[in-house]
Amino acid sequence: RNIIAEVKDDVYLHYHDEKLIDVFMMGNPSISTGDIREVLSENPTSMLIHAEEKDVKDIRAHLDEVHAEVIDHRRWAAPWHVIEIVKTGLNKAVGIEKVA
Repeated sequence: RNIIAEVKDDVYLHYHDEKLIDVFMMGNPSISTGDIREVLSENPTSMLIHAEEKDVKDIRAHLDEVHAEVIDHRRWAAPWHVIEIVKTGLNKAVGIEKVA
């Protein structure tokens, strides 16, 4: 349904979606919409796939098969059928440790 990229505090949505924009408004990030291949100017911190519920299991299985050595992924809780993709080993604990 949509692809979202996060670059630090900036959010890029491939397709405009008011409900998703509301989810990302915490912290007052810069939010852009448009073809991510054209508007994304930096490497993303994370990528998110907003999928149909019926497709989430297959997408995650594909990610495990093809990209398991370089990415980790997790699923958001209902009602959001979002798969969050990050570089392997990247998580909030790593960020907090670096800041500390």
